[in-house]
Parts: sequence; C-alpha cells; structure tokens
Amino acid sequence: MLDLSSEALLLAGGIILFLIAIKLIFPTDTSWLGMKEGEEPLLFPLAVPLIAGPSAVATVMLFAARYPEQMLTWFSAILLASGVSTVVLFFSATLHGFMGNRGLAAAQRLLGMLLTAISVDMIIDGVRQVFVP
Repeated sequence: MLDLSSEALLLAGGIILFLIAIKLIFPTDTSWLGMKEGEEPLLFPLAVPLIAGPSAVATVMLFAARYPEQMLTWFSAILLASGVSTVVLFFSATLHGFMGNRGLAAAQRLLGMLLTAISVDMIIDGVRQVFVP
C-alpha cells in the first residue's frame, strides 16, 4: 500500500535496529525519551518502541512481502515473540531479583551486541540488493 521496496525496508529496519543496539550497549543516564530517569511521564507506551518498534514492523512486512506463502509462519513468530515478551514482563520482578543489577546490565549489553550483528546484516543485505544486480 505504501509502495516501499524491500531494500528500503531492510536499510531502514537495519538502521533503526542499529541505533537501538547502540543505546543498549552504551546506556546513558537518560531514558528512551531523552529524559532523566524518574522524569518519564506516568503513562509510557511500553510496547512502542521497545517490543513492537518500527524495525520489528519493517522486518515482518519485509518477510511477508518476500514470502507471502509463509504467512502462517510469520504470524506464529509474532505470537511466539509476544508470548515470550509477556512472560518476561510478567516475571520481571522475579528476574530482577534473580539476576541483580549487574546481571541485567550484562544481559542488556550482550543482547545489544546480538542486535548490532543482526542490524548490520540487514544493512549489508539492503546495500547488496541495491547495488548488486
């Protein structure tokens, strides 16, 4: 409907994922909104951008456009990711008590590195599709 190419979705999704990954690896004293900790608004749309952000939507749109015959697979992947996110959010206090602040910081940086690799791969794929016939 928006007439976006798969290359544009790959590049945009990769860039957004990369920016999020950098924020995970090198945290600052400000939140995702650019405010200091504790100054965030009372209501914060937690699902956006942390869980179902633009890069996730772009990735699902890209895969659905490339492989429409596997729509059930993409839907199942979204359900599985949503289920895991729900469980993690539900047990977040228990997880924090088990891992502690240092464990959570280490996990955040480790997942940030993984996200960086995924985002760079998406960018490389997008550039390759644009410049290599």
